Amino acid sequence: CQRLRWDIWILLVKVPAAFCNRLPAGFLQNCCDVAFTCPPTESLGHQFLASCLHSCCARGDAVDGDTFALAALCIFAANSDLSCNQSPLTEAFKDISNTGKDAIV
Repeated sequence: CQRLRWDIWILLVKVPAAFCNRLPAGFLQNCCDVAFTCPPTESLGHQFLASCLHSCCARGDAVDGDTFALAALCIFAANSDLSCNQSPLTEAFKDISNTGKDAIV
């Protein structure tokens, strides 16, 4: 099971680059579901976050400025039991307005 878990997340980390840094529709939500039952290692979880944050959503908006995408990444982090220490997601929130943060919560 551990090997399968590692293999799945190695592949999922590469999806944004494989799609020219444009996330497929529903990708973040599906990854949240997978993370709930088969969470990545902390290292792979942070790599996944960084990979997604440097991409665009299916509708073309940058993930790091899209409240819906950031909310999905928060769910992913919670489902993966990732720490907030040095998380790429923590860095993304530094640039979000208070209104955007309120929308996510």
